[in-house]
Amino acid sequence: MKKRYQLIDELLPYQKKWVLDKSRWKMGLMARQVGKDHAAAFEGMIHCALADAAEQKTDRLIVAPSERQSLESFQKWKEVGQAMNIIFEDEEIKRDGGPKSMLQYASVAFPHGSRIMAVPGKPETVRGFSANVLFTEFAFFE
Repeated sequence: MKKRYQLIDELLPYQKKWVLDKSRWKMGLMARQVGKDHAAAFEGMIHCALADAAEQKTDRLIVAPSERQSLESFQKWKEVGQAMNIIFEDEEIKRDGGPKSMLQYASVAFPHGSRIMAVPGKPETVRGFSANVLFTEFAFFE
């Protein structure tokens, strides 16, 4: 079984460059279907896993233009976490009302409280979070 951090060797060179870039602000202009979510998920999972190992808390927020896109990206992040052998403490999907209502957020939690959350990019769903934020498919935001 591979260790979490050996998986970085499986990333493509531009993905690895993205993950290893520790800049406070990053912006990437990339083609479609080139592994943006995969690289971002890898970076976010490492960040949360390291904080969790140090018994600290950090949050990552995935913001996409639509509910479908935010849940799709969230699923990719969970798959990367599973490939890294990360065990989540809790998973939650919260909606405004019933199961067919608007998504407020989807989240997974680590044992010491770090979270990965996904929301649709609407002002009412994004406001109030304090987290490291990833805007995915940003060109398609209203």
